[in-house]
Amino acid sequence: MSFMENKVFPCSECGHFVQLDNPEPLTISPCSKCGHGNFIPQKVGPFLLYKFCGDGGMGRVYKATCSLVPGVEYAVKILPKEMRGQKDLEAALKHEAEVTLLFNGHPNSVTVVECDVDNDIAYLVTELVEGLTLEELINTKKKLSEKEAVRLVYQLLLITEFIYSKGYLYRDLKPQNIVVNDDGKLTLMDYGICLPKGTAAHPQEMEAEGSPHFIPPERITDQGEDIRSEIYSIGMLLYYMLAGETYFSGETNQEIAEQHVKAKRKENLSAELSHVSLDLVDLIDRMTKVKKRKRVQTLGEVQSVIKYLGMKHDLFEKDSEHPRSVVEL
Repeated sequence: MSFMENKVFPCSECGHFVQLDNPEPLTISPCSKCGHGNFIPQKVGPFLLYKFCGDGGMGRVYKATCSLVPGVEYAVKILPKEMRGQKDLEAALKHEAEVTLLFNGHPNSVTVVECDVDNDIAYLVTELVEGLTLEELINTKKKLSEKEAVRLVYQLLLITEFIYSKGYLYRDLKPQNIVVNDDGKLTLMDYGICLPKGTAAHPQEMEAEGSPHFIPPERITDQGEDIRSEIYSIGMLLYYMLAGETYFSGETNQEIAEQHVKAKRKENLSAELSHVSLDLVDLIDRMTKVKKRKRVQTLGEVQSVIKYLGMKHDLFEKDSEHPRSVVEL
């Protein structure tokens, strides 16, 4: 923060001070002495954004520190430069903060810290969650063991159930929105398209939001969603964890999405998932039916099977419903 006040920033390679009047904030600028590319920080409210983390929904996410709380790091989502000042997008970011705030305190949900606007820059601050996204974890391991997948999906069921108990559907279950730390603890991120149950139950008549690989068929056909839609997406995620590839693939997002409605389901799932118990294969098959009435109907039914498999793999402490920490990364 003191460097920012003096409008200089030390090169991370040689220590030469870069003047902050010229380089554009949040870009990479070469050091005038050694040529090393440095990320140029920016102050937004009391937060100093100093490292790009990735894209999250409609915004970009940066690692940041806060002048009011020294020594603590945060994740700050801001609208890209070309989107700043658009009131509808600022309202959407504020809505995301308000919805996420409802789930603060649950061990498997990211915690919101602040949401505000500073000089036309709308920003959302959350705790910084360290770890790998589920996407990165699967890319590293190629596929997960049944034991690892059961650990993670049980935690995912807990947070999904909690969100539902508050009157909402998360609606954006995908590997990029799930972070797993070194102890195997799962955290759900990005509540940008989370909706109240009543709103989700009625057709939206708009472009279907969400990942084409994990989207429920009823969102594509404007039939309205309920908890069985979340069950479908969790089933698709569970398959992805165990197979190391998505259930459907295609050349375009539209082509992939349409397969959820039109394509036949896999006829020999147990052969594809030969390292997985038949109980789990059967569960995935029942979770991913096209028609909602043919799927597993409640989260409780899914939990009962996952809990049984968790006991089988000795994943739970005695007299506890919480899985032992642990996904060896």
